[in-house]
Amino acid sequence: MPPPADITNRSELGHAMSTLDDPIVIDTQGNLLLHVSYSQTLTQYYRVSAAVLRAQSTYFDNLLDGTKFSEGIAVDTKLSALRLSHTDLAAVPPIELPRVTISDIAVGPVGAGTRTCESAFGLLLEILHGCLQWSIVKTKGYVRPITLALLAHYAEAFTAIPSVAREIRLLSEKGYIRGNARPGVEVKEEKSRAKIYAGLILGLPDWVRSHSAGLIIWGSKKWSEEYEQGSHEGNENYPWDYLSGGLEEELYQRRSCLLDTISSLQSHFLDLYSSSKTQCKLSYDSSPQCDMFQLGEQIRFFTRKGTLKLQSAISGIHQEAYEGNIVKLLQSLKECPSYQLDRNHTHCGLRWVFV
Repeated sequence: MPPPADITNRSELGHAMSTLDDPIVIDTQGNLLLHVSYSQTLTQYYRVSAAVLRAQSTYFDNLLDGTKFSEGIAVDTKLSALRLSHTDLAAVPPIELPRVTISDIAVGPVGAGTRTCESAFGLLLEILHGCLQWSIVKTKGYVRPITLALLAHYAEAFTAIPSVAREIRLLSEKGYIRGNARPGVEVKEEKSRAKIYAGLILGLPDWVRSHSAGLIIWGSKKWSEEYEQGSHEGNENYPWDYLSGGLEEELYQRRSCLLDTISSLQSHFLDLYSSSKTQCKLSYDSSPQCDMFQLGEQIRFFTRKGTLKLQSAISGIHQEAYEGNIVKLLQSLKECPSYQLDRNHTHCGLRWVFV
């Protein structure tokens, strides 16, 4: 379903405040008033169809079942009374419709985060009713990754994943939603985490794959010494601030393995040129001096690039892991010059064996 021509960006900025008399109309034929409380300061009223919600969401199917819960019984009783007094329920004033309340569904930081939750839940209702008014930002078809992640969160919470996943997949294929990360282009960590979270819930493996690779390459501010000690727990604003199901640990471990491999290459050549075995292949009398020269140049090069620190092993000072871009790290190591002891020692040194 392509977005309409309207570019008011209503879905990103959220709906205007609604009231009992003037709710947000999701379905003009709606026979139910959904009162959603996001926080103590933000509540909205939505006119929706009880039948549509029950058909699209297991959560609402159970909640509105007239034989299971008090909410469903009350809705059935109210609708039965309205049918006796009205031939067309679409003409019933909103204030007279049965009302169901859902409380405190906001996640994330208070303030702007709450408004984003309101936008995402509004999108969920529109998708379930097949009347998605996906508004386009004036210059490009773009929806904030956080909004998409919250939409996925609500799809999971209200057991409506199939409908939402189908719609998001369609919009992504048509280019209205940017899902995959572009190779070599750094994406803000929060956006990558949001896309991974949404991709996992909605079954979009390309989103998960590309943005997971980005986190591995670019690193995460959360993967610090405090993370290793487990102090991250309970400090998250959004569900994707810490990826559950072992994914956070897996991504951290993969980055650590890459860094260990690169570090081992550096250590390997330093060990070679500091060993008693001559590395210079020319078999000159000056070959031992060539090795010493190359060792010194390697130490100076690695130190300048920030990949090696000369410090005392006596005090046992802990050295933090590299936190930058792994691709740039490899590129910087490939910049090692071709040092020569003298003009006779060509093709000696790190560059000829490392690059």
